[in-house]
Amino acid sequence: KHVSRTDAPQVLLDFGREVDGRIELRSESNAPAEVTVQYGESAAEALLQPYLGVDPVYIPPHGTAYGPKSAFRYAVIRFTGGRATRFRAIRLDGIAYPVKYRGSFESSSPLLNKMWTIGAYTAHLCMQDDIWDAPKRDR
Repeated sequence: KHVSRTDAPQVLLDFGREVDGRIELRSESNAPAEVTVQYGESAAEALLQPYLGVDPVYIPPHGTAYGPKSAFRYAVIRFTGGRATRFRAIRLDGIAYPVKYRGSFESSSPLLNKMWTIGAYTAHLCMQDDIWDAPKRDR
C-alpha cells in the first residue's frame, strides 16, 4: 500500500551547514522500501518547496539506494512505502574534490576571518568533476 506524500511519516535532517553530496539509504528489511527525498538550504525550502522537486527512491531488500546529488543543508525523507522498514543507515554520502587547503588568511577582524573561511569552503563545494559556479544549481 502506497502512502500519500502528505500522510507519510517523515524525518528532517539538518547537516549544520551547506554540504555537497547525496542521501544514502541502506535497508535492513526483507521487503523493498519506498521513500521520497527532497533538499533545501532552509528547513522551509526542504519541507515546502524543494528546489530539486520530490525524488522517489526505491530501496531493494537489504540494499542501498541514493537520492540525487546536489548541495543542501536540509534533507527531508518521507517513508511512502506503507510498511514498516528497518534501515541500517540513513546518511550523507558527501562528495567533494580531494583538495588540501593551501594558504590561509588572518586579520584582526573576526568577522573578516569568518568571511574568508566561508568563502574558501564555498569554493571547495564548487570543485566537482569540473568547476561549478553554484553547487546547488549546477548539479
